[in-house]
Amino acid sequence: MKKIFVNHRSPHHSNYSGYDQLTKYIDGNYITGEQTLIPFRIAKFISDRFDQNKGIYNHFSFYKEIKLFNYLRRTSKSDINIVHFLNAERDIRGIFKINSLIKRNTKICATFHKPPLILEKSISDPNVLKRLDGAIVVGRNQLDFVKEWLQLEKVEYVPHGIDTSFFTPIESLKEEKIILFVGQHLRDFDTFNKIASILKEKQIKVKIKVVLRKDFVYRIESNSLVEVLSNLNDETLKTFYQKASLLLLPLHDSTACNSILEAMSCGLPVVTNNIGGNEDYLKGTDSELISVGDLEGMVDSVVDLINNESKRSMLSIKLREKSLQYDWNIISKKIEVFYTSLNSVD
Repeated sequence: MKKIFVNHRSPHHSNYSGYDQLTKYIDGNYITGEQTLIPFRIAKFISDRFDQNKGIYNHFSFYKEIKLFNYLRRTSKSDINIVHFLNAERDIRGIFKINSLIKRNTKICATFHKPPLILEKSISDPNVLKRLDGAIVVGRNQLDFVKEWLQLEKVEYVPHGIDTSFFTPIESLKEEKIILFVGQHLRDFDTFNKIASILKEKQIKVKIKVVLRKDFVYRIESNSLVEVLSNLNDETLKTFYQKASLLLLPLHDSTACNSILEAMSCGLPVVTNNIGGNEDYLKGTDSELISVGDLEGMVDSVVDLINNESKRSMLSIKLREKSLQYDWNIISKKIEVFYTSLNSVD
């Protein structure tokens, strides 16, 4: 069975983060959107004529499809191919015409990362996606929705993975009373700013370090407790997780969250919301998940953890143990089982 991965990589991800880490654990052909012999202006002209209501499609998507066509065209008629779009929210258009044209024994699947409300809003015409042979979701909160939305029989929940050999705890690096906030996608900046303001008013002696893209820095209100950082290298980001007392991450919604997984793997206690996929990922760790809108509850949880070293130590051990269930070595094997099961799909 030959695997072909069609990938989109977010440039702000660490080299050890993101869903494309999967390709380090499963052998296959890796297709990205670098320019081919077709000039950029032509690729852009063609891609600009595709409807975005079927998912994101741009010139990178066009180049990926050209490479995919060339790869499948060269494969033997007896080859069983699995084409896996690592981000189902983008790039999926001509693969079904390609597969029909070259008549290969190819199964096509994709992994969905966005919560149901975002999927429904951003992909108002899912008819192309209904032709998938199967789908993977990274949040259990997506499972029933994707099955019904796409009328697919083969949809499975396989958690997002994490590189637990890179993101590791180092107890000797711990520093007292450092709160960490990481990322921008679906982050509830308003709630974060309110919490930071309350901590300052209460004269809680903490440092708050915020790591996010430069184009989101404006979302963080000025506060003497808060330091904002961007463009950290992989080792520095990891060290921030290892040094901090807790990860504070108010969210509007979620499926799988890289920042939470990275924190867990580093044994860093997490204060976040009881929303989306968070409950599954943090189940059994004794982490307190706060209801959306419960500002007081989130502040109380932060203050309690900041002032309770023994509780942080206990949570650290449980979070690290839980993260090992999401190690890419384990997750990749589950995905390979999913690939095998696709061959039973008519």
